[in-house]
Amino acid sequence: MTHIIVRALPLLTVMASIFSSVSMAQEIDQSIDIITVSGVRTPIGVDAISNAITIVDAGQIAAQQITHFADILRQIPGVSVSLSGAVGSVAEVRIRGTEANHVLVLIDGIEANDPANSDAFLFENLMMQNIERIEIIRGPQSALWGSDAIGGVINIVTGTLHKETSINAYIEGGSFGTISGGGNIQFYKEKWDMMIGASHFNTVGTNTSRIGTEKDGYENTTFNTKIKAQLKDNFSLTVSARHMTSLNDFDAIDFLATGLPTDGDYVSNVSRTYLGSNAHWLLFDGRWEQRASVNWMDSKNKNYVTDVMDGATNADRLKASYQSTFFIDKDHAITAAVDYEKTKYQQMGIAQVWGDPNQTQTISNTGYLLDYVGKVIAPLTITASLRFDENSDFDNIKTWRIGGNYHLKDINTHIKFSMGRGQKAPSFIDRFGYFPDLFIGQRGLKPEHSKGYEFGVVQTLWDTRINVEVTYFNNRLSDEIDGFVFDSISSLYTAKNKVGKSTQEGIEFVFDVTISQAWSLFANYTFTNAIEPNGLGGFQRELRRPRHVASMGLSYKTKKDAGFTITSNYVGQHMDIFFPPWPDPSEIVTLDDYILVRMAASYPVGNGFSLYARVENAFNVIYEDVYGFTTPKRGLYAGLRFKF
Repeated sequence: MTHIIVRALPLLTVMASIFSSVSMAQEIDQSIDIITVSGVRTPIGVDAISNAITIVDAGQIAAQQITHFADILRQIPGVSVSLSGAVGSVAEVRIRGTEANHVLVLIDGIEANDPANSDAFLFENLMMQNIERIEIIRGPQSALWGSDAIGGVINIVTGTLHKETSINAYIEGGSFGTISGGGNIQFYKEKWDMMIGASHFNTVGTNTSRIGTEKDGYENTTFNTKIKAQLKDNFSLTVSARHMTSLNDFDAIDFLATGLPTDGDYVSNVSRTYLGSNAHWLLFDGRWEQRASVNWMDSKNKNYVTDVMDGATNADRLKASYQSTFFIDKDHAITAAVDYEKTKYQQMGIAQVWGDPNQTQTISNTGYLLDYVGKVIAPLTITASLRFDENSDFDNIKTWRIGGNYHLKDINTHIKFSMGRGQKAPSFIDRFGYFPDLFIGQRGLKPEHSKGYEFGVVQTLWDTRINVEVTYFNNRLSDEIDGFVFDSISSLYTAKNKVGKSTQEGIEFVFDVTISQAWSLFANYTFTNAIEPNGLGGFQRELRRPRHVASMGLSYKTKKDAGFTITSNYVGQHMDIFFPPWPDPSEIVTLDDYILVRMAASYPVGNGFSLYARVENAFNVIYEDVYGFTTPKRGLYAGLRFKF
């Protein structure tokens, strides 16, 4: 019965919109600052959303001179980053203690998680050039977006079209033989906007392994473009494209001799292509909003050992979506949507007696969604979502979400509550992957499921110049997939659904203050307790989840755009696992806490030019996010920026 109702929702929405276009006459407020796509499928004001959310704009990115996307995430409440060595090495991002592939990443509305990389997004390959806005919404969002959105969603908006003609460019150099540059050009006409951008980054790098002196370099080239055409007053079409290629030297673990990374001639060659098109049109004086999109992503990954290809994985995903939003009035809206996607995975390698990695696999999924936003009473905004996913390989999955935001206007307080059910489908590698001497997939895996909730209070003081936010979160994960289970038949590791539930809970504190027009300060702290069953009837701490993470930053900016920022990131002690050579068993190790300090300054020199400089890891801290993988020490960088 539920299935039939969900299938009929788009038709019911159309009928309701036609009926209501005659009877409703109130104007819809289109001036609110809306969440672009990550927090809801129905437009909503930022102050009305029920989940904890952080928004980073282009000004904040430029002030700190962030070049690698993972660095900005270190400052976000509830987020932890694990870097496996030098710049360009694997960067795992976890939200509220969930897994690295429980974070859904959207780039201009395109799902960017990599099916050829266990469905995790490769943050190490995302540069900050041409990124205008970042939304990080925390908590289960599968009712909106389907699989992968258990921990939260990171939405990235590139090259926002500003209805102006402009040129931006930069070039910089610095420590570790690093040089980079890039820019963009924007064109604006009465009915269309266009942006073309490019960037290139190259570094000799630093040594990743504890033993040896070999430097692991990294190179990244990215192109992106976006075009928006206002074909009619009520109809627009946006097309975007992004292509990235990278080369990364890395050190593999020597399981036979030390169990630690060892200098070696290993190179990974990665490319990503994202193509998207989005049509948006309004009918009946804006009361019926429709969006249709077709997106495609392509992933190619090759590994080389001494210039000989050692294996490769490819994936491509085609996704088509249609959503229809009906604005009942200025306080109530309902959205019905259908998402269809088909994903193909390929693995290539050298066949052996024990297995053949060469294969092609496909999977398809259709999701049906109903989303509601409304003010039941004047101070209370309710958001609710229900989703039904039909999958070609698994049982049908139902997910849901409900939340509320109660605004006490007299004291400028928001009380927020949200709860929902999330899901994560097993990855292709979990099910079919084969890596000689290491891993063999398990076809019979079930999807992971979670139930989570959060409760938060946001207090605004001093005429909105001070913002304080406290959020408690709790998430329980069942059928968690363990990818390090020893298979006695093949003598390889495999994947298996765990028995029992793991729990991630904690509390986030956020403090922001605008001291004056020139000075601003931010600080946040997150406590996370992530535990999982230990197989003996008890529980143990989950790996690479620091219990304590904090950030602080101070910024100064003059009216003439001169300024500086100082930021610090604290990461507490956390656990990791070490696999010594056979026959010694694996052991849990503790990694020390550390503080990273970043300083950046800029100064305009006239005619659109400005000079800038920064120091990364200013106090030259020696630290490890992943056991055995050393990270970069102090780095000094300077550059020239131009804007016309």
